[in-house]
Amino acid sequence: MPRPHRKQPPMPGSVADQTQSPEPKRLDDKHIPFAKWAQEQGVQINGVSAANLPGKGTGIVATKKLHVTEPGRPTSLLTKPSANLDFQIQKGDKLVYVPVSTLITLDSSFVTEQDLPTGCTVHGTIAAALARMSIEKGRWYSIWEGTWPSRNDFEESNPLCWSKDVQDSLPPTTKALRAHQSSKFEKDWRDLQDFLPGVAKEEYRYYWLVVNTRCFYWEYFKLAKEAKKKGKRLHGDDCVALCPFADYFNHEDQGCTFNYNASGCSIICDRTYDIGEEVVVSYGRHSNDYLLVDGDGFILNKNDHDSIKLDHLILPRLSQKQKKLLQENSYLNEYILDPHEICYRTHVALRSTITTPAKMQKFLLCEYDGSDEDSGVEGLIHDVLLEMKGEVDEMLEKLIGTVVREGDEKYVDVVRRRWLQMREMVERCKRGLEN
Repeated sequence: MPRPHRKQPPMPGSVADQTQSPEPKRLDDKHIPFAKWAQEQGVQINGVSAANLPGKGTGIVATKKLHVTEPGRPTSLLTKPSANLDFQIQKGDKLVYVPVSTLITLDSSFVTEQDLPTGCTVHGTIAAALARMSIEKGRWYSIWEGTWPSRNDFEESNPLCWSKDVQDSLPPTTKALRAHQSSKFEKDWRDLQDFLPGVAKEEYRYYWLVVNTRCFYWEYFKLAKEAKKKGKRLHGDDCVALCPFADYFNHEDQGCTFNYNASGCSIICDRTYDIGEEVVVSYGRHSNDYLLVDGDGFILNKNDHDSIKLDHLILPRLSQKQKKLLQENSYLNEYILDPHEICYRTHVALRSTITTPAKMQKFLLCEYDGSDEDSGVEGLIHDVLLEMKGEVDEMLEKLIGTVVREGDEKYVDVVRRRWLQMREMVERCKRGLEN
């Protein structure tokens, strides 16, 4: 599964806005030589450039008209540059191409030369190699590294670095994701710290977050290919690579496509973009809870892939026998409210609480339509929505009255916005039921 990441952390407390591209401002000096360096390394850049987007950090904007092609028009592998400022790049053309030789992967020579232990995660190993290389002069990627977020950027934007008080105010799903991320980091540190002499835990965490927030999905390194030959696949979290210049693109729920193969990675144009408009990439279907934790502290105003997990409200309603029946039929856990409705899995789970085991088994086998319990299921869904709304309202009230320590205000604001988004999703679903 592709990994979505904010390639430059947003302003703390911000919510990414899809409706209007901020007016680009002049880039810091470090970004201009980097673009030249990237092209010297073989990166191909077509019709776009990096820009400073107020409130969003660094992103990519169109420098030429990016146009939707007519149906049936063949598209080039890479459109050649043109002196004509009105030159149009068509949907399907490559905006950026990064050759494999420029990627940072588990096979990169500076990684393999570190003699790090096998059996550790790919993520953790690459982070360890970067941490050990940080004291070396003449790193081939040093110009690129200069465009990465600073330690302070991560301290301000990533929930892994937030204070316990702020973490405690996160929604249940966000909190669980954050705890999972923290456990992954702690395991990587335990596995690798003995091989990182002179590297403090905070420094390793910085490079761990660099990899976490800037990586792309890529499965053509040696370890992944060996696993494939054996009929196995590495976990998606281990199929990662860092891609220069491509890591400028910000994520939204709809955007350009990220493609990859053994030769490298590319960003494919998806629609018309006006000159100066931000060009974004969609790295997959991800909720705002996921983006807040794994995407480095940002949430989207509009996200058709957003969702709220309801497991903590549904599971306590189920008896052990009901859980066993649901598990045997692959309906246990993963109960979701999306921007439009409650998922079918939730309907099935709630139905099991008011249906006899015999009738429930027939329902699961499609031998009974469940019409006798439909109104009861609808009532239970309404109850769950009311319970969820009560939970949201209680936390919003608490956040309003909470006295936070100096410096935490910006983090509390983004958490509050997430709770407000959740309330709107609950109310929208509730209105749909009532209508």
